[in-house]
Amino acid sequence: VALHAEFTPFTINTAFSCNSDGNLYEGRGLSQRGYFVVTAQENAHLDDFLNGPVRSLHNLIELAADAVLPLTALEVTRESLDSSGPRIDFLIQPPRYRARGPRKHPAELLFTLASLSGRFEECAQQWHAGRERYGPTFDLFFSLGRSEMFMEHQFLSLIQAVEAYHRRAYP
Repeated sequence: VALHAEFTPFTINTAFSCNSDGNLYEGRGLSQRGYFVVTAQENAHLDDFLNGPVRSLHNLIELAADAVLPLTALEVTRESLDSSGPRIDFLIQPPRYRARGPRKHPAELLFTLASLSGRFEECAQQWHAGRERYGPTFDLFFSLGRSEMFMEHQFLSLIQAVEAYHRRAYP
């Protein structure tokens, strides 16, 4: 299911690829990769991408999975994907990076992109608007899963995130 959303001045699309490896006699392996293609409608700095739609989509996916999903790779092109413009690959190794655990079954997720298919643009835009309004609150909440704090400190940080949300939502 190809999804599309507009985050002025960005356009977001989903793309999928399927790869196979092995040979005909010993067995074949299949893998699928889904990714977002974020395009700027005008010249934009890399920080505008990272702190805008990329961060919003990353937090949305982490919410759906109820897990810390570190951003480990980012591919950047200067021109249209159809042209042979220069491409830059960022390989990111977050601090205290842990190898990914077992994959979750779609039934274990809060929602899937396929379940949002008809409402993806609306949901993504509302999430992004909330991300812009409650940015520090989101950052604090999503950082809790990445920290190795004692339980008491995690609880205090969670309460701080709730208080920050309340201050912004009900000034």
